[in-house]
Amino acid sequence: MNRIFVFCLLSLACMQIPGQDLSLIGKSEPLQIAGSAGLQYYWRPCRQSGSPYPSAGTIWQVGLTASLYGWNLPFSATYSNASVRWQQPFNRFSLQPSWKWIRIYLGDASMNFSPYSLNGHQFTGAGTELEPAGGKWKISVMGGRLLRQTFPDTLHGLPGVRQRMGYGLAGEYHQEKFSLGAGIFYASDEKNNRVQAPDSLLESPAENLVFHFRGTVGFIENLQVQYEYAVSFFTPDRRGPELKPDILYPLEFRNGSARYNAFKTGATYTTRIGSIGLSAERVDPGYKTLGAYYHLNDFANYTFLYAGAALQKKLTWSVSSGCQYDNLARQKRSTSRRLL
Repeated sequence: MNRIFVFCLLSLACMQIPGQDLSLIGKSEPLQIAGSAGLQYYWRPCRQSGSPYPSAGTIWQVGLTASLYGWNLPFSATYSNASVRWQQPFNRFSLQPSWKWIRIYLGDASMNFSPYSLNGHQFTGAGTELEPAGGKWKISVMGGRLLRQTFPDTLHGLPGVRQRMGYGLAGEYHQEKFSLGAGIFYASDEKNNRVQAPDSLLESPAENLVFHFRGTVGFIENLQVQYEYAVSFFTPDRRGPELKPDILYPLEFRNGSARYNAFKTGATYTTRIGSIGLSAERVDPGYKTLGAYYHLNDFANYTFLYAGAALQKKLTWSVSSGCQYDNLARQKRSTSRRLL
């Protein structure tokens, strides 16, 4: 009996349990199963010679979610050009209970504030999303460890990682004709060395502060305009000497400290035959945020989008095309241009 009890505890400790609505216990169906399937096809007309990426291919995605009184167990599989990726819910601990308009994140979780700020980076800690009745307000708060400190891998020449902590707050307000949103995200690496390894074998302790602003405007019938702006203050090494303070830089100004901007805007017009949209995006060279695993920078793009539907919206399709170029600061020898 004791062995069974210990086994149950170990199973729970490595389980991801997303989206538990406590108000559904005893009211919803005991067991529910839902699934989804999708197919994507991509084509790169300007594939560079020697590129490891194929010029064309397909991506198959299959998902299955079993729900027991609101406790969800998601499974998914992805197939892409002879590579298979399988995901199941028993690889980490995550508890996400919800009650009415309150959702809480505990353990390993991820949240999204903005593509230029906190964008899906997993953290170990706590967070909450509040969406009061009426749907006009949404408030998100998070705090926790973004990266665990690791030893350097001298065999493969990989530096050690310092412990990184992150904190964020975001809010949105929605009305019928417009919406407004703003947020702040801060992350920093510890200066202290916990793994007792030379500092030269560890990554430099970075510091980052990001503000983002977003919204939509729809005062003209069938026309909606979206915008989003973010500014990132990034210091690559917190150990550097502090320089003369910059009134436009809210962190301690050190060697390498810089301010980066990102901006995206677009307009969508809806007609009887579908939706037509135009968008533009610009991200400064060197733009960084510690709230994302990877972020493209030094580019500008312009995109056209058309989306339509038929058979009472049971069949939908969309087509997009555009162009993108880099070398915004004119510091590279050449400028790359490609079709989207």
